[in-house]
Amino acid sequence: MLRTLKPLAAAALIALSATQALAGGAKLEISEPHVMESMRMAKAGAGYLSITNTGDAADRLIGVEVDFARSMLHTTEFSDDGVARMMHLEEGIEIPAGETVTLEQGGLHIMFMGLKEPFKLEETHSVKLIFEQAGEMTVDFSVMARKEGMGHGTMKHGDHSAPKTN
Repeated sequence: MLRTLKPLAAAALIALSATQALAGGAKLEISEPHVMESMRMAKAGAGYLSITNTGDAADRLIGVEVDFARSMLHTTEFSDDGVARMMHLEEGIEIPAGETVTLEQGGLHIMFMGLKEPFKLEETHSVKLIFEQAGEMTVDFSVMARKEGMGHGTMKHGDHSAPKTN
């Protein structure tokens, strides 16, 4: 779902947004869901947010579904020579009881690959988060302005397939 918002309204939505889910002792709150505007020909982008579990049991983000791209849960790992690599998190992301997990640039994030259209300022994109205990939550991700100097730089995305085991 795509809709246009005024820049100040989009910023206010992010600042005030918090979506909640309850299940099996986990109480999840989602805040600051956003993506960065894309370059005109971009075919990939990343989603960021914070997940706070105020409950007394852990939960796990195990999947993401969207209609505008393929999506995966990723982390960023840095080699000894400073090159960043995106790694698929096949087991998902644990959200411990009483803690906040932040998906942010250079760390955990949602990777959107094969974008049908680039992310444009003032849009929102509907993203279904799938949790092991809390089930599905649909959250609107706002498109934020890309800050100077932001980009993938030396990050390598590889083929995004599951890691090979011997």
